[in-house]
Amino acid sequence: MPKNILIPTYCVCLNTHTILHKPLPMLFNMGFLFLIGEYMRDRKVLLLNASEEILKIIDWKRAVVLQLRGKAVAPYRNVNKYTIKGKDGDYDLPHVLMLTRYVHVPYKENIPSRLNIFARDKWTCQYCGKGTKNKSSLTIDHVMPKSRGGDSSWTNLTTACARCNTLKANKTPKECRMNLHKKPYRPTPLQVHFSRATSVILDSWTPWLKKVC
Repeated sequence: MPKNILIPTYCVCLNTHTILHKPLPMLFNMGFLFLIGEYMRDRKVLLLNASEEILKIIDWKRAVVLQLRGKAVAPYRNVNKYTIKGKDGDYDLPHVLMLTRYVHVPYKENIPSRLNIFARDKWTCQYCGKGTKNKSSLTIDHVMPKSRGGDSSWTNLTTACARCNTLKANKTPKECRMNLHKKPYRPTPLQVHFSRATSVILDSWTPWLKKVC
């Protein structure tokens, strides 16, 4: 076996079109279409409504199931694709899929939760610029201190490391001479979803992203 070939850990059932997790020796006599390796683990697909409006980012397993069931197709022929190594050859999975039938998406309130604030600010302290994905190393700071009338809205909450939050204490950024790298803002629900779903934005998603971001 060549060194660059990874041991497959996922498979897709021909009958049910579902992703299954089976030990490698059990796969070869069960009629599976694909043997998919760990190299696909972090691959993401942009899912569009039938109107070509962005719905969300999904993982490759969900994308394969939607495509095999005929519920989603590539929006056009030449969209970029991932190549999945299969038992009977390669399978191309588009970077972008479009639902074949329109689905109504109800409005969802965009809440400034702790994780949503971290995601909006890209897990980076807005005072010193230090970034980390360790939730325990970051805090939520009220730009205008809560004790002085500051609210807990999108535009008054920002990400701060523990050190900067302690230094700022019960002061405004101007009073303690700590400038914000970026002024807090209210993101759209789609911007929050993108921030939390993936850290990688593919170039092939640009035609749809530039319409909303």
